Amino acid sequence: MLGFCLVKLKFMQNDESTYKEDEKEAEIEADKVGERIYRLRTMKKLSQMEVAYEAGISQGFLAMVETKKKHPNLVTVFKLAKALKVNPAVLFTDSDSADFEREKTKQQVIELIQKGL
Repeated sequence: MLGFCLVKLKFMQNDESTYKEDEKEAEIEADKVGERIYRLRTMKKLSQMEVAYEAGISQGFLAMVETKKKHPNLVTVFKLAKALKVNPAVLFTDSDSADFEREKTKQQVIELIQKGL
């Protein structure tokens, strides 16, 4: 079910409930990646079609990732990061982190330059 590995391996514990908790945590993280992709895409004023084309995926798949219906594999996450022109780590960090804020500031500077200010 999960598109990429975020499940923490528990080498010393074979507890089924621990595995299920980790699986749920990984699914929550995978959902957050979709949310971050959406926030970055809209912040950069890019369409789903533009990002999907640059990443080599379908617009429909990108829509499902952004709406938490599908989880991209790690290769696709890297392609999406490249299409969004961000470090892939940004897609795995909280929206209020320094990396995300740096991307937001960078986008604001780009917009000011484009306006000729």
